[in-house]
Amino acid sequence: MAQEKNTLYCSFCGKSQHEVRKLIAGPTVFIYVECVQIFMDIIREENKNTLVKSRDGVP
Repeated sequence: MAQEKNTLYCSFCGKSQHEVRKLIAGPTVFIYVECVQIFMDIIREENKNTLVKSRDGVP
């Protein structure tokens, strides 16, 4: 039971430190490196779509 209390979990996907390769620590949260990759992919896609929209009116 003490081990469960000390187990760290990803604040986004909920996976424990025992299920993942690496957790990145923030001041009060942890994030699994694969969650970081998912968020980076989402941001890249959003930026790509924004860039395309901003060029729509350019001749």
